[in-house]
Amino acid sequence: LRNKSKESSLGEALLEKGVLTPDQLNETVRITRGDLLQQTRPHELPPEAVPYGENKANHLGKYVLTTVLGTGGIGEVFRAWDTELRRWVAVKVLKDLSKANGRDWLRREAQVAAGLDHPNITRVYDVGEENDVPFIAMQLIEGQSLELAQKELSLPAKVLASRKIAEALQYAHGKSVIHRDLKPANVMVDREG
Repeated sequence: LRNKSKESSLGEALLEKGVLTPDQLNETVRITRGDLLQQTRPHELPPEAVPYGENKANHLGKYVLTTVLGTGGIGEVFRAWDTELRRWVAVKVLKDLSKANGRDWLRREAQVAAGLDHPNITRVYDVGEENDVPFIAMQLIEGQSLELAQKELSLPAKVLASRKIAEALQYAHGKSVIHRDLKPANVMVDREG
């Protein structure tokens, strides 16, 4: 393909080799030119987020908060729609806004977590404050907590989950990070197990 692309366009070379069909090439060209992106509005909501998006109280910057996924000691986690990147995320919001140290704790949590890059550790996308409400936007794990999932997991699946948790902890400990509230309720099991 490299030699062929010197003589003709890469698209023509891919067509000739049978890698792409003419329709696929046209669609690829249309997307790369931005035609597809211009047809959809960046702040368009998916149908399940529309009812929440109509209420401005559910807006936190570029995020539209929908359902509550969980509540912990310091925060509440919502399933949220990122209107700019058009994806679902988990947004942790500080519960008690009167605690000044809570804001610092939330920001430190985000900074520490953002420095971790491991397949079994949730990614942090954003940290901020909107209308005096501090928040962290994180990767949304579609599934359930290990606390709920363990009842349905086979013994081999439980052993595999334990191994993945141990690998994530070993990685975090290697970065001098210790999770001080590790329990089945704070471990997510995605739909693939």
